[in-house]
Amino acid sequence: MDLENFITVGIILFICITPFVIMSRKNAKKEKEILQLLENKALEHKGAINIHEHCNNITIGLDTNKQFLFFLKSKKEQTLEQFIDLSLFKKCEMVSTNKPLLNPKKDNVVLEKIELVLTPIQKNETILKLEMYHEEDAELRGEYQLAKKWVKEINHLL
Repeated sequence: MDLENFITVGIILFICITPFVIMSRKNAKKEKEILQLLENKALEHKGAINIHEHCNNITIGLDTNKQFLFFLKSKKEQTLEQFIDLSLFKKCEMVSTNKPLLNPKKDNVVLEKIELVLTPIQKNETILKLEMYHEEDAELRGEYQLAKKWVKEINHLL
């Protein structure tokens, strides 16, 4: 009887755990492919990725030696790629934009977007905004913490 219970429990655990293992491997493979794309973009600009991070549909990398920032954001079937020379900027800030809810009785707001805003050294240059999150993308899953971390990383380099 004990052997039958052991086998039954083993089969049930196998059936329950297998989908999670498959999803984990699939996500790891996708993340590795995106990191390879980021490293190839860095090589195109004669750089190398020293620090990188991937969160949902955003991959961000930094070449600390040449002061280059590489930013990839996937949206449905397109990928936004940006290469930024940080030596042209004096500071980086995180800007959160909120919008009010439709309920007029309460002062509730919802997070609309999170951006990294790079302020150029030259006053006649335009401010550069990297959109980390937009409410249309999906639910917020770590983008806020990612943006805060990268503001510190970028400002440390500037």
